[in-house]
Amino acid sequence: MFHLDAAAAAAAAAMTNALCGCLVGIHFVTWTSAHTIEREHCCLYLAYTKHQNRTLHLKALTALSICNASF
Repeated sequence: MFHLDAAAAAAAAAMTNALCGCLVGIHFVTWTSAHTIEREHCCLYLAYTKHQNRTLHLKALTALSICNASF
């Protein structure tokens, strides 16, 4: 996983939260054209988990682990 500087992390968080309602403070690594579809899929999976389960934290964190492990 790449490490983001503070500005890039803030931008990634804003984009992620705006696009798919992912948990605040959880960031995907740098968004690149090579991984756009995969990252969108992960993001949609997180959003689906959030929608389906109001007590979402454990499931969303598990989903995030699965997504991050694929990169």
